[in-house]
Amino acid sequence: TKAQDIPHKTGETKEVTTSQDVRATIPTEEHKNSSETTPKEKVKVDSSQEVGLEEVQLQKKVPSLQTIPEKLEKVPVKEQEVQTTETVFGIMSASELQSAVNRLEAVASRLETLAQKSPSAGSSKSSSGGGESEVVTPSVTAFDEIVNGSVGKFVDLSNKIQGDVQTVGAMVQRGFNNLRQYIYVASRSKQPSEAVMEKLFDPVKKVIEEAMTFKDNNRPSKQFNHLSAIAESLPALCWVRVAPTPGPYVKDMQDAGMFYTNRVLKEYKDKDQTHVDWVKTWNDTLSKTIAYIKEFHTTGLSWNPQGGEASAVSGSTGGAPVPPPPGPPPPPPPPAMNAPPPSSGPSEDDARAALMDALNKGTDITSG
Repeated sequence: TKAQDIPHKTGETKEVTTSQDVRATIPTEEHKNSSETTPKEKVKVDSSQEVGLEEVQLQKKVPSLQTIPEKLEKVPVKEQEVQTTETVFGIMSASELQSAVNRLEAVASRLETLAQKSPSAGSSKSSSGGGESEVVTPSVTAFDEIVNGSVGKFVDLSNKIQGDVQTVGAMVQRGFNNLRQYIYVASRSKQPSEAVMEKLFDPVKKVIEEAMTFKDNNRPSKQFNHLSAIAESLPALCWVRVAPTPGPYVKDMQDAGMFYTNRVLKEYKDKDQTHVDWVKTWNDTLSKTIAYIKEFHTTGLSWNPQGGEASAVSGSTGGAPVPPPPGPPPPPPPPAMNAPPPSSGPSEDDARAALMDALNKGTDITSG
């Protein structure tokens, strides 16, 4: 069959076939997956039939049916989205991911530790005998860290040295525990009268007096320098009754005891490291006390203006740390000597009496 040129309005010629052949070129179901048909392919018709313009227009619509499979092949966009998501998560390697997990676990562990040591307002409570909840303030918690840290280490070293040093180590422990109770009462109470404060402070004052008496009664002791160092510097616990410079007052007491701690260092520097550590730990305890005062009680012990009466709070402990077992009882005082006291005796007695009188006066201790 020969092709016949059919003129169009544009003057162009195209080869067409019969309408039966045109229908034959429409894709069937088994040909829909093919995308190789050229949209501009010429259509041939039998020369014995004439094809109108309508059939030529039908031929122009055929390519749009042939391109459907191509559009269907581009439908699965979700796969590309999944690949993009995998790429984002794939930026972190397995080792980096494990490192991040380890850091998160470390942070969680640290937070749990802090929650146990420094309970929040909702959990930092202990029950008193009457069943009331008692909130431990940050100032009390910070002082507990000194008691459980430096003071605890000092007591351990004192027990290791034994003898008279072990005895004064137990006194230091009691003194700090009693002072902790005084600070706790202040954190929950309005500032009371001078008479009430003196009564509350009495347990601390008795420990200081006990250390001084023990030193005086054991002058022949081979550990006399140790006893003197504590007796001279333990009055630093009186800072809660000092205003407006409690921190410098503690530093003065530390310097007063340093005369004897230097003697201990000189004597045991090359003999026994335990005694050297004992001196360093005691000085560290006083230094941390000064830093604590600077943070929470710069110009004097802070009382709670919104608190209750101090006499009502003094019976509670606020979860005070349990003190370690006490050391052995101190030896009995030596028998009275007929020999006259040393020349320095009267002056020491006068100084001690003056100190005790100042303690009884409370905040007047720095007024001269």
